[in-house]
Amino acid sequence: MQRAIKHNWIYISLAAALVAAVILLWDTPPQMLIPFGDKQDPAQFPYAVIEDARSRHFDSEGKLSYEFVANTLRHFRLDLSQVSEGDFTILESPRLTLYTGGAPWFVTADNGELSERGTLLTLWPNVRIWQEESPEEVTELTTSRLEIRPQQKVISTAADVSITSSMGKVEAEGMTVDLKNKRIQLLNRVRGYHEPILENTTP
Repeated sequence: MQRAIKHNWIYISLAAALVAAVILLWDTPPQMLIPFGDKQDPAQFPYAVIEDARSRHFDSEGKLSYEFVANTLRHFRLDLSQVSEGDFTILESPRLTLYTGGAPWFVTADNGELSERGTLLTLWPNVRIWQEESPEEVTELTTSRLEIRPQQKVISTAADVSITSSMGKVEAEGMTVDLKNKRIQLLNRVRGYHEPILENTTP
């Protein structure tokens, strides 16, 4: 008889605890049931993820301006309810092709970030830019980090940069390049190494 009373007391206690838990959850605000509550930072989690992203962009005259490819694209919004200036996109293995009227320029890097509503592309590390006028005329630029504005075809960096071509090699700290107008400005510690010019000795 005592054993039966003891079992009944345990059953009643468990049932009461279960009812209390149901009432507590029923009265709990929904935010309490979300792991991060209202303090969740939208910038910590992508708003959208795109695999094997590809896009082509044209200028005002309908000519192909640049092409863009990335293995993975993760877009982050600072405000989930609307687009804002602080939104950004993280890129994995970005590849960019810039068209300037002559031979195209190719750009690769390990990682990248699109910001300012997609008008500014920041690349890092192992950044490589090259143009191949012919198999014998290849111009290549390497650096650890740089910024590109694809629409304007303007490239800039404050990092060390190395430029090699058939004419030789140039190294500098910091650089700005206007690909459209074929202008380059090397900022600091510029060093040049030129290939020797061979004189024609044929009579």
